[in-house]
Amino acid sequence: MPAPFGEDARIGYNFRLFATRYPRPRGITMKRTFQPSTAHRKKTHGFRVRMKTASGRAIINARRAKGRKRVAV
Repeated sequence: MPAPFGEDARIGYNFRLFATRYPRPRGITMKRTFQPSTAHRKKTHGFRVRMKTASGRAIINARRAKGRKRVAV
């Protein structure tokens, strides 16, 4: 039975049934979603990146107007 997609996913799929038919191999666990990296954080949410676009500058100005101590990462 293949993984659900399309219509099956919208209706609501029984995950327990799927998990019992396709168990994970021993020793392999799912990687957690947040893997912190300062370089990636600055590259995405940093001050220089915000200042590149008009919407980014609007975010900086809004945070300044609100009186935020940290305007960007």
